[in-house]
Amino acid sequence: MGSGYLNLIKENKKYFWLWFGLTLSLLGDWFNQIATITMCQNINKSGLMLSILFVAKTLPSFVLIPIVGPVADKFNKNIVMILSDLIRACVVLVFIVVEYVKIEWFLFSIVFIQFSISSFFTPARTGLISFVVNAKQIVEANTLDATTWSTMFFIGGSIGGVVTSVTGLTPAYIIDSISYIISATCIIISWKFTKLTSSLQKSDSKEITDKKQTEQKSEDSNKEDIQTISNSSDDDINDENALLKSNLKEEKQEEPLNTNFKGGLVFLKKNPQVLFMVIVKTTGALVWGAVDVTMVSIVEKYFQIKGKVGISLGIMYATEGLGTLIGPIVGQRFAKDTFKSRWLTIFIGFLIFLFGTIFIGVGVYFENFEVFLVSNFVRTFGIGLLWVWSTILIQITPPGHFVGRMFSFDYGFFYLILMLSYLWGGFCMGTLNYSFMKIFYIQTCLGIFVILFWMIYVIKIFKTKKTKRNQ
Repeated sequence: MGSGYLNLIKENKKYFWLWFGLTLSLLGDWFNQIATITMCQNINKSGLMLSILFVAKTLPSFVLIPIVGPVADKFNKNIVMILSDLIRACVVLVFIVVEYVKIEWFLFSIVFIQFSISSFFTPARTGLISFVVNAKQIVEANTLDATTWSTMFFIGGSIGGVVTSVTGLTPAYIIDSISYIISATCIIISWKFTKLTSSLQKSDSKEITDKKQTEQKSEDSNKEDIQTISNSSDDDINDENALLKSNLKEEKQEEPLNTNFKGGLVFLKKNPQVLFMVIVKTTGALVWGAVDVTMVSIVEKYFQIKGKVGISLGIMYATEGLGTLIGPIVGQRFAKDTFKSRWLTIFIGFLIFLFGTIFIGVGVYFENFEVFLVSNFVRTFGIGLLWVWSTILIQITPPGHFVGRMFSFDYGFFYLILMLSYLWGGFCMGTLNYSFMKIFYIQTCLGIFVILFWMIYVIKIFKTKKTKRNQ
């Protein structure tokens, strides 16, 4: 761990406890992931059933968009996260009952409930980060969060596969429940070090004021409906606050600080540059959703180790964790803290992601587990880049009282398309009886269109910046 990360967790106690709680919670989540997929395969080996399981995980984040965003912006984010953790600690224990009754709809229902609660936690925590760390620490905090997620993915996937294969599924769910309780405890401790309160006016308004103290204030008294934040050239950016100035327009509404859902939609409509940030993960999900579902079936058919699919899945998820771990670390070393550099990093992430996806197909064609794993590492290396840098852009660009809703849109759109991609993958395998190679061919072609879309947009960003400098 670099000195910057060590300084961050040593000096910022608020962030340290949030990070420590996340670490243990994620470890439990990956135990749960392996156990739940194994349980689904034990009940019904159909590829369509597997895709429905993935849909049950992703659907809540889209369905609850109108609720989770305003909740994250209007209420104390610490309380939202604590309640989410405690409820999930109880819900995941019900999986132990599912293991014995082996009823598909019961399994899918509990998964849906678990991830419905999780959909409140994620936007609240992600939105809180920009208020817990200062502007200079925002990249390090996001990179550390991403590497922690990936490390726990690696460890949880590796150990979880062994645990579920050797001891059964029950210990995995008990570990997950305990991890949620520990996470809630860490958030409570972190709360000691923060000034956030349950009132939006006393919390978010102060945070927004602090953020705007270093910004150039040029409000015209005659402006009644729109506040415009002036734009800065990338070459003149020396601090993170200047980077936030990107012609954002905020419509004033009667409700204080625009905490309603409609206010978030209006903000997106008036600020298409933020909308593009919000759909980065969504466009990636078009490709990798069907690939994720297909890869589980591929491992089950070709790459079982000693007849145990859990061990093979654990190794597969471990390589994914390693890829998403190393990607952001490498990206931080080379990416500059400028608007267009961050977009360039996102585009490079898409290229690497597509390259890895293509070679996963090569590994499947030759039934070579090593090529399959290395290609999966490359694929998730790219995903790590585009995920972290799109998250950073969303955190630092909108005004603070819009951040929660922007992340609810970010995750909501992402999970909607991911869900549809999961269903598409399951439909191809279970109904159309497409071969694995045909599915990879289709997804690769789709990925090429995604690459072309972002190439056009990034070129437009570079040309816009160059034109403004010449003027």
